[in-house]
Order: sequence, then structure tokens, then C-alpha cells
Amino acid sequence: MTEFFYKLGHCKDLAVAEFCALTKDKNPQITDNWLISEKNLNVNRTGSLIFGGIILGKMKDFGTNKKNFQSFLQEFLDMEHEIHQTKKVGISVPFKLSHNVINIAKKAGFKKINVLKDKQPNIGNWKGLKEWYIIFFINKDLVLGKIDTYFDQEFYSKLDMRLPVSDMRRGQINLKLARSLVNLNSQKSIYDPFVGVGRIPLASMNLKKQFIASDINEQAIKDTKNNYEYGKTFWSKTLKRPVDLVEPFLSDSRNISELNLTGVNFAHVGISTEGYLGTNFNTKPSEKNCQDQWQIIEKLWKDTIQSSQTIKIPEIVLCLPFYQLGNKQLLPNFVDRLIQSTSYSLTSFHNQKPYILYSREKSNVGHMILKLVLS
Repeated sequence: MTEFFYKLGHCKDLAVAEFCALTKDKNPQITDNWLISEKNLNVNRTGSLIFGGIILGKMKDFGTNKKNFQSFLQEFLDMEHEIHQTKKVGISVPFKLSHNVINIAKKAGFKKINVLKDKQPNIGNWKGLKEWYIIFFINKDLVLGKIDTYFDQEFYSKLDMRLPVSDMRRGQINLKLARSLVNLNSQKSIYDPFVGVGRIPLASMNLKKQFIASDINEQAIKDTKNNYEYGKTFWSKTLKRPVDLVEPFLSDSRNISELNLTGVNFAHVGISTEGYLGTNFNTKPSEKNCQDQWQIIEKLWKDTIQSSQTIKIPEIVLCLPFYQLGNKQLLPNFVDRLIQSTSYSLTSFHNQKPYILYSREKSNVGHMILKLVLS
């Protein structure tokens, strides 16, 4: 049985949910910041996984077997060098096991060895050297793996910084989160009725068949068009044909049922959106501030969901704001009410909860991610 390992990003629940959505694996093994699965996935397709690769071997119950580590490593490096005949190699290893690792790699035939002790390779390490082996613990077992895919977060950071219209304020959706929201949706065409500056289609030009975008704000439509045109040029370095974007248009999300776009069957279109998160508080809000925001947002999403049901949109991935008041998290209490009297049901994620909490450091406003599926 071949197994693969994946390093989870800072929001583990989101990373696991995205992995499961893309691979249909219903029961991966999760330990600390690692995911183990029989399913193989290129992590550069995701927004929340860091790197992944194949497990070459395991030392079961390492505490009773650690004297055999060097012979275990030698055996696999000998085999790998014989197969691939590469001269340069990187090895990430716990500090307490790093003694003699360079000599073992040289004995296997590698000429140049980069050893990281108690560190994992970053994107710069990966771009400079594509032959990386990693040694880590899963519970009591020692795992030896070979990294084969790495998420190129630099690509999305550079794209975001260079956009004609960009807003990187804390609490604002970023391109990595946008990719995850798209991947949580199984539909091939995606509609964002709160498109803002266009991050959903911008982040995901290599993921879906078609994007549809609208907003109630006329400036947002102009911003999306400008950003998307620039984004196509940026993506062209790695992608010959970016995903098509239907001409962005002005629309109120509460009137989705009135849409009639030529060639678009909304019964095969999923909504993925950050949505409207209300005020992006720069200082800690009061509980009354939060309740006031939620009152507006509950009404907005109730109407939007009802309208979406009318044209039978099969999936909705959305975000609601939650608030971080010091050490206290304040979560919206109206989630169940959103789908009352509708045919939508809430999806339970791998964390057994019908939501994922995604927040950025020092932000007062976080994203509660929900997925609704039409029965």
C-alpha cells in the first residue's frame, strides 16, 4: 500500500477539508500538522497545504528501535540514488538524529548534501533543489518521505502585491484562502456575487471551467475587470489558457433568481464567495458592534440563499464574520436560521463541525467558512 504525506497550513481544519474535497478521501490520518493518505494530490492545486510527497519507509515504535536508524536511512538513500542518479540532495531531519547523516548520504553516492536540522524546507529551498527527503514523527513512528510537490505561495503573494487594485488589510480575503473556497466547491463553474476586487477568479485561473462575477458596487466591477486582465498576464507565465470569466456585471445578491445569462445553467454553477463581512474593525469591537453587524448580514444571506434556491444553485461556500475579542471568540448565532425553510443543508467538515474558523494574526475579524448543499 502506497501512502502519501502532506504538511498542513496554519489553518489545519481548512487544509484537511480542502484535501478531502479534492481527493474524496473520507478518512485521512491526521496527526499534529501532518496528513497521511493513500490519495496522491499535487499541493500546488490547493490554497492551504504546504508540501506533500510519498512515504518511502517507516520505523514502527521508534523509541524501541532507534539504534537501527542509520542503517534504515542508508538503505533508502542507497536505493534512491541508484534509481535517480542525482548528485544533489536535501535532507530535513530532527536534530537528535542528524549525526552522521551527511556521511550516510555521501556513502549512498550523493555529492552535495544540504541538511536542515529541526527545520523543514521552505519554498526557496524547494526552488533551488527539487530532491528533498524529510524525516519526521507520526506518533511513535519515524517516517522517511520524499517531497514531490510544494505550494508556491510566493506566486500568489507577488500577484496580490502587484494588482492594479489591491487591499491587503487584515481580515481581508487573500488569494490562498480564495483558492481554498473554490476547491471546497465541487461544481465546475463558480459564481461570486460579492466579487469585490476579483480575488476568487484571480486566485483560481487554473482550477475551474468558468467564473461568473457580480457585485452591487459599480467600482467593484471596474476593479475586478482591471485586476483580471492583469492577472491573465501574470498567470500566462505558468498557464497557457486561464479560466474564462463571464463579463462581470452589476447585481444585488438577493436577486440571483432574476439572473438570465446566455449559455449559463445555474443548476450546474456553485457559489464560492467571501461574501459581505461588514465593518473591518481596526480596533477591538464591542459585543454590540458585532451584534449590529450580524443583524445586517443575517438578513442579507437569508435573502441570498432563498434566491439561490429558486434557480437551484447546488452548492454555496460562503464566509460569515466572527470576532476575536482578546482571548474570546464571538461566533454568529444565526447559522441554523439561514437555511430554515430552504432545501439546503449544512456540510459537516472533517472537524465534525458545520464550519471552519479561519483567521489571520492580530485580526479582529475572522472568517467562519460554511458549505451549503441543495437536497
